[in-house]
Amino acid sequence: MIDDRIQKNAILDKLFKPESTALHLLCLLAVVLAVFGNSLFNGFASDDNFLTFKDKLITTVDIRGIFFTLTDRIEYLPISQSSLALDYLVWERNPLGYHLTNLFIYYLNLVAIYFLACELTILLARDDEKGTKVTPHLVGSLTALFFAVHPIHCEVVNFITQRNQLLSGFLFFLSCTLYLRYLRKGTDRGGGWYYAGSLFCFFLAILSKAMVIILPFVFLLFVFFAKRREKLKEMINLIPFGVLSAAALALHLPMAQKSRMSAGPELISFSSSILQRIAVAFQIPFFYLRKIFYPTGFVQEYEVHFAGSLFEMKTLLVIVFLLILFGFAMKLRKRYPWVLFSVICFLVTLMPVLHLVLTYPIVADRYAYLPSFSIFYGFAWLLVSGADGVGKKTMCGFGFGVVVVLSILSFSQNTVWKNDMSLWSHNVKTDASAKGYYFLAKAYFDNEDLPRAQSALKQSLEINPGYSFSLNLFGNIMLLKNSLSEAEKYLTLAIEVEPGHEEAHNNLGTVYYKKGDLPRAQREWERAADIDSGYSTPLVQLGNLWLLKNSPREAERYYTLAVQADPDDAEAHYALATVEERLHEPEQALIQYRLFLMKMSPKLEHLRDEVVRKVKTIKKREKRHAVHSRAVGSSSQERLL
Repeated sequence: MIDDRIQKNAILDKLFKPESTALHLLCLLAVVLAVFGNSLFNGFASDDNFLTFKDKLITTVDIRGIFFTLTDRIEYLPISQSSLALDYLVWERNPLGYHLTNLFIYYLNLVAIYFLACELTILLARDDEKGTKVTPHLVGSLTALFFAVHPIHCEVVNFITQRNQLLSGFLFFLSCTLYLRYLRKGTDRGGGWYYAGSLFCFFLAILSKAMVIILPFVFLLFVFFAKRREKLKEMINLIPFGVLSAAALALHLPMAQKSRMSAGPELISFSSSILQRIAVAFQIPFFYLRKIFYPTGFVQEYEVHFAGSLFEMKTLLVIVFLLILFGFAMKLRKRYPWVLFSVICFLVTLMPVLHLVLTYPIVADRYAYLPSFSIFYGFAWLLVSGADGVGKKTMCGFGFGVVVVLSILSFSQNTVWKNDMSLWSHNVKTDASAKGYYFLAKAYFDNEDLPRAQSALKQSLEINPGYSFSLNLFGNIMLLKNSLSEAEKYLTLAIEVEPGHEEAHNNLGTVYYKKGDLPRAQREWERAADIDSGYSTPLVQLGNLWLLKNSPREAERYYTLAVQADPDDAEAHYALATVEERLHEPEQALIQYRLFLMKMSPKLEHLRDEVVRKVKTIKKREKRHAVHSRAVGSSSQERLL
């Protein structure tokens, strides 16, 4: 029995020696494929279609434009958007390719995490632990394994729009690894190359996602925990990282605020004062800790009600909990420095999303991507340290059980992201909200299931009667049903709640048009076009209105504005082509008909044959005209001779 136990322990020790690194990484690959392989069968969900295929820089694979265009951008993410553009070049609108790329980048994250955890263990291990029970590769393997299978990362892996989080995460972890290697080797042993590599990775990470600007503070932690280092010198060496971070903040913050990603109307009313934001900031870490240690109830949109005062019981309890946690870590810092490091690093990497600067949404699974590393690293250390007290076999069994449970939960959570209907159905069942029901209604609406869409909107408006998006969509459904009075009522309410709701103005204009009130219809469409210069639909409607007034030149002007506002709007190209024909501009009509055929959606398929016939007719007419012109020219020359 004793010999068997010694033999088993020897096998375990051999598995986690440095020469087994390739085996560890192969095992991680197998785990990723087993747990997240079903994500390859998912389609696009949530904002994927809007943020990917509505971006003409991505669909035209304009890499130069992606890097050098700053206007009208939600965020400046050139590295992430370039990767999506390359995906589009290869896969076009096939979701399999995008999910395959996401899975590959996720695996690269795990490789970087493995080496980062190894370097951290070398940094944090006490002198008496080095070369003994605390094997860096054991801690690295466990950290990467727990990170790999936790369902809190399902959103980042399955949500194509979160490519930015995957790329920035990989570059963040790689930059940390290189910086730790620099600290370990120093400048005298080639460490300068590691420093330069770390700085370059940080630069690329900033171009992938702004959340990584917190990296210099993480490096300060590394310097603080490093033994026998010239700390002042190392802090000075962090200045280039700080400069990059400040520059990124100056670039991203105004852009985020302008695009409402940072301060939407729902947030301004709640978190207008700094004291309210501080109260929320104390509660947010507890939210993510609960999700990590009790991994259930993951949704796309959380309906979380945080206490808005520092003196409410909920806030006070969370503050006490955090103080106890920090005090416990401080008490153990000499014997177990990894506890203090994990606690501080978790809080530091959460800083960009603590809502001190207004964030939208307030909480999301993707926000925990970087901070969760610290928790899994601390948990890996705990298992390794606990092996002496309760035995390797017990700790291995416990760790294996945790991995199996998390893997099952993640595998199941992946299926939620199959499409919009599965995503939002799960959302409202798990955490009902007005927004969740609205998005579910929109999914039904897009699939032309109006009764279910209407039912979901009623649920949304029961929760929040003033939710403008639900009011607008309800009005739109009433419009399609030709219930004009009901449509007008809901659309007017939507505009009262949010005067800048361009879709509601556009839909209300259509209601007035159908009622025969053309002046009011024109005012609403003009208002919609003024609110959003990139919104082509009201411009097309205004063109139709002028065509009705028998003013084709004015109609041409609005149709031209529409295709300039949205070059991918096939209906605008069709409308412009028809008016160009009417104005006897066959060459221009031909161009617009061809653009229509290139950009038309399946919903416009019924116009294809008509447009093809028109293109052929115009070509024949132009050919006859050319032959006739040549004949006339020849006879004129003969008469002259």
